[in-house]
Amino acid sequence: MRYLHTFLFFSFVIIGCRPSNAPIQISYQIAKLDGKARLVGRVTDLKTNEVLWSAVVSIEGTNLGADYNGNFYIDNIPLGKCIVKARVISNGVLVLQEIDVRPNQVVHVDFRIDIPDRDLKP
Repeated sequence: MRYLHTFLFFSFVIIGCRPSNAPIQISYQIAKLDGKARLVGRVTDLKTNEVLWSAVVSIEGTNLGADYNGNFYIDNIPLGKCIVKARVISNGVLVLQEIDVRPNQVVHVDFRIDIPDRDLKP
């Protein structure tokens, strides 16, 4: 896992991340989570609706994150306002979304990211 984090860090330093104006769907649901909260969702390509396997989702300012098959869940997310980050490793795309988290809440965030075609020349 440490090697993955090192790879991700250097990938973003070398490639760089550019923000994307991706459509994001957010919904909130009450659940019995012993006063804690959970983040769930999916990261897909805006054009093809395919799951983005190279996506990593994390909570800014924490070590919480997930990178599993484009579908993700993160338990024990901080309560209050926090920033959710979705990064697409292969294309250096970064998407940020602020959410407002309450106790016993499941926050569902779906990122639909427009991946630029790097093969096209201007």
